[in-house]
Amino acid sequence: QESIAPFLERRVWVEALALCREGRFTPHAPVVQAMAQRLLPGWPFTKGKRPRRGLAALASWVHQREGELAATDALLDGRASLDLQAGVALAALAARAKQGDIGAAAGLVSLGNRLQESLSIKRRDNLEQAIACYLRALEVYTRAAFPVDWATTQNNLGITYRNRIAGERRDNLEAAIACYQRALEVYTREAFPVQWATTQNNLGNTYRDRIAGERRDNLEAAIACYQGALEVYTADGFPHEHSVVMRGLAAAEDALRGL
Repeated sequence: QESIAPFLERRVWVEALALCREGRFTPHAPVVQAMAQRLLPGWPFTKGKRPRRGLAALASWVHQREGELAATDALLDGRASLDLQAGVALAALAARAKQGDIGAAAGLVSLGNRLQESLSIKRRDNLEQAIACYLRALEVYTRAAFPVDWATTQNNLGITYRNRIAGERRDNLEAAIACYQRALEVYTREAFPVQWATTQNNLGNTYRDRIAGERRDNLEAAIACYQGALEVYTADGFPHEHSVVMRGLAAAEDALRGL
């Protein structure tokens, strides 16, 4: 809701301006003044202070953003193709994130998640855009100000680097490991046991595939991560997650025995 609300709110203002354009309201009408105060803070938009200039500025503001708002709205409510609209939405959200907009950061993470999970024929491009979304979001979600959001975004970024198609596989896996390790600085077992276990499993998967370093050391690190995750993901409490981690553990142990 936090990521969607800003776009719905702006859509209301776009519709209100459309009514103004149709001549149903004058520049002095309360709705017009309310729009100006909301969209153009500090603008002298009261009677006797050049209202036409204020209305023109308001119209310009909406005109510049109508395309990006429409694209982002369509993307968020599923009416548009992810491949076609993601670039527009990313640009719009990134611009707002630069100004410290928390809602934009949440929107970037949501968009990054959709891109990261997409299995379209443009998966390579989608993963690159997902990385861009998470990196932009992290400009707002700093560890000091938003530690949990920061850790969540780091974990999601790690998943995307592990699946990345562009670039060198070795470098991508190292970047993924670094992201997971940063996430674990906040996702401790005591404070966030489930998130800790999920990240441990993700880290285990990446160590199992790791190219850098000694193969034996990487497999042993992967096994340790899986065993840690299983301390939280018990068969009774988390049957599905337990099964997933067990498969990863078995694969790492088989690979280690084969050395």
